[in-house]
Amino acid sequence: MKILKWVAISVLSLVLFCSLFAFGLGYTIKATALNPEFLPREINTLPVSTIGNQITDTEFTDLRPEITAAINQTIKEMEPEMKQATGAAIAQIYDYLLGKKPNPELATTLRNTMLSNTFVDSLIDKTPIATIVANIILEQLNGQNIPADLQPLLNYIQPAFEEFEPDLKDQIKNAVPPVIDYLLGKTKNFKVTISLQPIIDSLVQSAREMYLKNPPAELVNVPQSYLPAYVDEYISQNIGNILVDVPATVTIDETQLIGNTETPQQIAASIKQVESELSVIRPYVKLFEQYYLFLITLIVLLIAGIILLYRVSITGFTLDLGIIFALVGILELAGVLIVKAIIKYQVVPSLELSPDLGAFVQSFSFDVLSPLLTFGLAALGIGIVFLVFFFIYRPRKAQTVSSK
Repeated sequence: MKILKWVAISVLSLVLFCSLFAFGLGYTIKATALNPEFLPREINTLPVSTIGNQITDTEFTDLRPEITAAINQTIKEMEPEMKQATGAAIAQIYDYLLGKKPNPELATTLRNTMLSNTFVDSLIDKTPIATIVANIILEQLNGQNIPADLQPLLNYIQPAFEEFEPDLKDQIKNAVPPVIDYLLGKTKNFKVTISLQPIIDSLVQSAREMYLKNPPAELVNVPQSYLPAYVDEYISQNIGNILVDVPATVTIDETQLIGNTETPQQIAASIKQVESELSVIRPYVKLFEQYYLFLITLIVLLIAGIILLYRVSITGFTLDLGIIFALVGILELAGVLIVKAIIKYQVVPSLELSPDLGAFVQSFSFDVLSPLLTFGLAALGIGIVFLVFFFIYRPRKAQTVSSK
């Protein structure tokens, strides 16, 4: 009987050891990959502005500095809202994975979060459209042979856009939602119109005022009373050639968008693919939750079985459980410390990232390992408590027996 007892204790102890080790990994997965709050929390620490600056500085070196500065400033101002919208989208995806809603509805999720009217309006408000568009136009005009007497007009382009920027932004705000709905497959077509006439009129008026004060060389000798008419004709002949390619209104519909009417179908196919992958993952998430609860129950039953087999012998089960928990804790902690060292001294340096991004990658990796570290410390602590109790209780028991 004693042999069977020790065989049973050995088997239960081995299974308990493996179960505790597996539980540490399961606890880490549940606290990170299956925790709806984990990714949004990590995204909040992501240096989006730094990444944006690196992209614009390395990929768009041919742009004017004013354009890249405007883009970087927009990214910086939109960073909190981008993170909030991304977190909201992730939360809705987790609602599906965790069984809180029957369908992923990814298109609706995107429309209500990262592509919502509120987010888009805020993006438009924070984007210095006048600066970006004006500098793009200036960059294009600088490559053309503009007469010397027309060069001063270039200084009026950005002020003209800035004057009508609020109206331009309102037009864009009204134009964007139909485009988004079309791209997401919610509508079959769209048609939006943006008027540029106020900007054209402003440029013409600026040119008129400039030439009335400082007439070009060929109009210097024109009498003052006739000058306005001659200036208007001069502007029509010269500036008209420049503005001829600038339409008073810009109309965009589904046939012009990205030059491909199949774009919505491609986006819909991509969304469908992601939804299909989520539907494949979802049963495994449910299965993991079931096995996770089963593992907790198994650990409790194994501990109870070991205690019963020792017939409530405190010195027996405290030593056994103390060794098991302490050994699991030591192994888990050792594994975490080794992986952390590899990430810190080998993986991150090999990626050759900027200091901010390198710090994020290291911090993210450590946060992923943090639950396993916590479990390892807890297991080691429980093991030490059991062993301390064993070494304290055993001498007292021996002293009690000898005194009798």
